[in-house]
Amino acid sequence: MYRAMRDLEDPGGVTSEDIVRLWAHEALRLFMDRMVTHEERTYTSDMVDNIARDHFAGTNLEEALVRPILFSNWLSKNYVSVSKNDLRQHVLARLRVFNEEELDVKLVIYDELLDHILRIDRVLRQPLGHLLLVGASGAGKTVFSRFVSWINGMSTFQIKVHKGYTADDFDNDLRQVLQRSGVQNEKICFIFDESNILDTAFLERMNALLASGEVPGLFEDADYQQLLNELRMAAKRDGLVLETEDELYHHFCKMIQNNLHIVFTMNPSGGDFGGRAATSPALFNRCVINWWGTWPELALFQVSKEFTASLDMEIAQNVNTEAKEPEKRPEPKDSDDQEELSAIHMSVSRVIVRFHQLVEKVMEHLAKNMARSTFVTPRHYLDLIRHFVQLYEEKRGELEDQQKHLNSGLNALRETEAEVENRQTELNEKQAVLKQETEQANETLLQMMESEKKATKQRQEVQKVQIEVDEQIGFIKERTAYINEKLEEAGPALERAKQSVSNIKKRQLDEIRAFKTPPALVEMTLQGVMILLGKKGKAVKDWKFIKKELA
Repeated sequence: MYRAMRDLEDPGGVTSEDIVRLWAHEALRLFMDRMVTHEERTYTSDMVDNIARDHFAGTNLEEALVRPILFSNWLSKNYVSVSKNDLRQHVLARLRVFNEEELDVKLVIYDELLDHILRIDRVLRQPLGHLLLVGASGAGKTVFSRFVSWINGMSTFQIKVHKGYTADDFDNDLRQVLQRSGVQNEKICFIFDESNILDTAFLERMNALLASGEVPGLFEDADYQQLLNELRMAAKRDGLVLETEDELYHHFCKMIQNNLHIVFTMNPSGGDFGGRAATSPALFNRCVINWWGTWPELALFQVSKEFTASLDMEIAQNVNTEAKEPEKRPEPKDSDDQEELSAIHMSVSRVIVRFHQLVEKVMEHLAKNMARSTFVTPRHYLDLIRHFVQLYEEKRGELEDQQKHLNSGLNALRETEAEVENRQTELNEKQAVLKQETEQANETLLQMMESEKKATKQRQEVQKVQIEVDEQIGFIKERTAYINEKLEEAGPALERAKQSVSNIKKRQLDEIRAFKTPPALVEMTLQGVMILLGKKGKAVKDWKFIKKELA
């Protein structure tokens, strides 16, 4: 409390409510964080409220003790109370940078986790600040210890255990860490998980390091002389006067205590957890214990909702998504104003939480009945969500493939239907054209038949005419033969006539023309002459015309 008040930029602006809230925060950190069960923590929290009512009369305790009580200097330069929403937004922003620079892992910030993050930060900022995080595997102890160390500018160190890892390898790793923090003055957070304890010697060395800031026998002979040489060079560089080996080594241990912060992560379900408290007292005396525990129901719900938020669970509005449960259970509610998800999405998140809780109850029942059981941890819960997401995406992919196949078939049917409609339209148009052309062909055929009938009739008439012509030709031939015969008979008479005509004188013709009315024989003779000359019509009988021709 003194350090928090000392570093304030404006101590005069601090109210009694601020002081009481700071006192309550420190009381909860000192006492409630060491409690194991939820009932014990609730009792401690109520006790703090009762003591505040007894000793801080005249202070607005409703304002000073409102939960959650969160203190941090991340949002400002002062170690002051911060709101949950502001702290969440800041942590999420820093997490995005942390994922880019250090560790790319998807993390969910639920309400209770903010308390754990600030508890880690509070211890790591203190000299000789060491942590013992006790909780189920997969709860986020290691990851968020690295995150808080990164925010505070510390390097993180974890031993890399392998099949042939021995106590000598562990000693080499310890020398490296102690030289970096004690000689190079590097701020380091040494995260040591219980799975790294391959030998009891590992825990003994860590217990000694916590108790005195050194590991007896770690630096000997050549290693010790090399360490002293590096310490002399560092002291000369920093302007320190350290002459004896004891002074150098004492300064080395002091630098380790100031720069090295150890975070132990343990699982209470482990079989040797109780025994370590007896064999390694410094593990519990020199470390601030934070009972991380397992995730509460609200945290389970928030984690499930976050990890399944990317799934597309939209369904039709008329589908009933309400699940019927055998009993009414209080549903976890997220107090933050976050983006609303669909009803089916929220139901799925609650069902996943319910599955996990049922498995926990079954495992507890098996353990009580001396049957083989498994301690259910948040890591199992994350595996459940991961398998659900994987199975959901797999089945959704199969359904999408089937849907694509069906859609392809439906599209083919639609295209076929459209093609059939187009062909039907073309067929109707062509049928109309064919009908019109058939009608025209029938009309043309009727005309042709009519013409054929006319031609047949004309052909018959032509045949009749041909017969008549043939008869006329035959008659003409007969007449021609008869005339030729008569001409042959009249030939001598014609010659005589020609001689007679040649003997006609012009005077005789003038005498005939002089007749106004010629004698009948003369007129008939001249008419015959006109016919022989090829004159036709009434002119042959006209005397004037005859006289003109005679001229």
